Parts: sequence; structure tokens; C-alpha cells
Amino acid sequence: MVTRTDSLIRKLDEMEARYVEIEQALADPAVASNSHKLVALVKEQGKLKATVGRYRRYRQAQAGIADARGIVADPHTDEEFRGLAEAEIAELEDKSEALLQEMQDTLVMADDMHVDAIIMEIRAGTGGEEAALFARDLYEMYTRYAEHRHWKVEQLSFSASEKGGFREVIFAVKGPGVWSEMGYEGGGHRVQRVPETEAQGRIHTSAATVAVLPEPEELEIEIGPDDVVEQVEDARTVRTVWRRRAPYRVTVTHTLQAVRNPYSGRDDLLDMAWDIRNDDAVDLEIGLNLFSRGGAFSGTKIRALAEAAGMVLGSDGLFTRYDDSGRAQFSLQNYESTRFSADALRTLTTHGLTFLLDVPRVDHGERVFQQMSEIAKRFADTLQGALVDDNRQPLSESQLDHIRREFIGKPQATMASFGLAAGSPQALRLFS
Repeated sequence: MVTRTDSLIRKLDEMEARYVEIEQALADPAVASNSHKLVALVKEQGKLKATVGRYRRYRQAQAGIADARGIVADPHTDEEFRGLAEAEIAELEDKSEALLQEMQDTLVMADDMHVDAIIMEIRAGTGGEEAALFARDLYEMYTRYAEHRHWKVEQLSFSASEKGGFREVIFAVKGPGVWSEMGYEGGGHRVQRVPETEAQGRIHTSAATVAVLPEPEELEIEIGPDDVVEQVEDARTVRTVWRRRAPYRVTVTHTLQAVRNPYSGRDDLLDMAWDIRNDDAVDLEIGLNLFSRGGAFSGTKIRALAEAAGMVLGSDGLFTRYDDSGRAQFSLQNYESTRFSADALRTLTTHGLTFLLDVPRVDHGERVFQQMSEIAKRFADTLQGALVDDNRQPLSESQLDHIRREFIGKPQATMASFGLAAGSPQALRLFS
């Protein structure tokens, strides 16, 4: 029959074995050179040290009891020596029982004992200014106790009252066993006293609330490549003259949580994407907005002008112009919500159009932008509209030239400096 003591001893044996394993690992130079692993092992060792120390003293006491009992059982032992051995047995049994109880209590409170960082919030309750003073007194009591226990206190925020009290104060406390000692302080606190704000000596009742939360520890989670599913999406927006947009990203979905990763999940693009993003933003989409000066644009005229400019209507609701190799150069979309389609264009009217150029996906971007600008001007003249900026002010030639140089030429030059040509298969893959 397995007793509770047997189960406890078996658990303590496992803890001691783990403690020895950690000691051996800390002596390994490979571990010493890995700061992250070293810190984790030192923390784990610190949590086990007190209990393992008690267990070793318990085993020493048990060994002493066995030796003393052997002396008592020896028929050749004289009476005086037997008496000393019996006294030692009684003393060591008391010591063993005390150590066993301490270790049991420690294991029962193990989760609490291992929490060495908490967040405390004290709020003044009923009682007006006196309650704020009471909240201040509680804060000072807790911080002084923390100093006595050699814990570290960090004030996070506070709201002071007119007379020096606290309407609210939030602070962090860090130190060994802090949760086991402070975790039960949460709840309502009340005081009846003659307050500093009382001129006639009357007793007032004031209240404050205390909240105590453990500060979560950092956890290292290993996620294998077979445990994730990647979903690629384009997080960019349009309808601006020029705008730096959110970059390409991959959603990595694990069984427990989703992690946002703003880079490609493929090794051959990850380093490049990181370097480009930290050097300069290149994931840009240039939008030239064309608005009417009065009446709406006719869908039939839009289609005629687009087709005359060599643009093709696609199933995505955009007119797109392609180069000789079949790669998209720029596109035209309705500024309003209705997408272009062959049927809709027969009756469609709109007050705005947007010409779009995806900077990292277009080869010779400055030249293509110049072509797009000329076609946009042709649309403006024919439809009696105007090319405008985000504030719907007319775009000048100097502004168009600035956009071409700063928001197309420079980003594409940055890409080239990393060996990534705009419009290349690699760029199309990265900026999909």
C-alpha cells in the first residue's frame, strides 16, 4: 500500500534528480554561452533549491535515526550509550516530521511560491478625501513591508488627491514568494478613525479596494513547421495620391493562437524582406485620383478611353494595362464602390476614377508612371475632370515629378541595392 508519505518522497526524489541535472547543465560551457537558456536554468534552480535543501536534511535525519536504532538494538551497547541513542532518535524524529511538514506545505503552495512578480492596484472607496488618504496609507504600508522583505517596488501610475492622498495607485512588486504573501491582500479594506480632514474630532469610516494580480512569466513555446498553417494576404489600401501602406504579411495559425508576422514565411525571402523594410519603405501603391468638375463621368466613355489606351477590363473590376510580356503596369478603378463590368458600364456614372501603380511590382516604374500620367491627363481633358491630391486640390507638373522621383524612383533604387529588381519574379512573390 502506497501512503501519502511515499508519494511525497517519490516527488521529492524527482525534484532532487532535476536539481542535480540542472547543476550538471550549468557546468556545461555550451549552456553558459547561451544566455537565454542559462537564465531559465538558474531561475528553475532557485525555485528548487530550498525544497531540495530541506529534503537532503530530512534524509540525513533519517540516516541518523537508522544508525541510532542500530545502536539501541545492539545487545552489547551499554545503558548510558543506549539512552543517548534513544534521545537522539526522538530528536531526529521530531526534526524529520517538521521537515516533512515544511516540504509538504511548500509543495502545496508551490504554484504561489513560484510567482515572484505581482501588480497591485489600490483605489479609494467611500469616504471622500479621507478615503484617498487611507489609500495612501495602505500604499505606504505595502511598500515598507516590501522594503523589509527586500522586494523591488516600481510605481506604475497614480492619481493624487488635493491633500496628498491617492485616488488610485498602481505599482509592481517583485521578489521571491511575493504572491504567496501578498496574493490574499486583494479585496475591500476599511478603517474607522479620526481623519486628518476632521476638525471636530469625529470618527469617520473610510474604505479602499486592493486588487492583486500575478505578473505572467515569459514562456518559450516551440512550434514546429508542421504545426502551422500560412495564409498570405495583402494588407494595403488605395485611393491616395501616394501612401506608405502596411507591408505584405503572413498569418501563422497555431492550434492555440494566431501570430502576425509582417514578413514572408519563406527562408529565401525573409532576410531580404527584413533588410528592405528596415532600410526604407518600398511597398507603395501610387494612386492618381481624377474627379469631375461638375457632371458625372459616363461608363461608356470611360470604357472607350480605357480601351483606346490599351487597357483591358478584367474580372477583378479593373481596367489594366499590360506590357509586351503580359505583366501588369497600372490599372484603373472606380473611385466609388461599384466595380467596373461590361454590363455595369452601359449605365454606370461616377464622379471619380483612380489610376493605380504598384511600385515594387512594376519594372521601369518611373517610365511607366510617366505613361500613366499622360493617359490620366487625356482622361481628364476628355471627361472634363481634374487630377487632384488627397485634399482634392489640382496636381501640378512639379508635384507629379516629385511623386515619380521620391515615391517610385527611390524605392525601386532601394530594392535594386538589395539585389531585388522591381517587377522581377522574386519581387512579384514577395509583394503579392
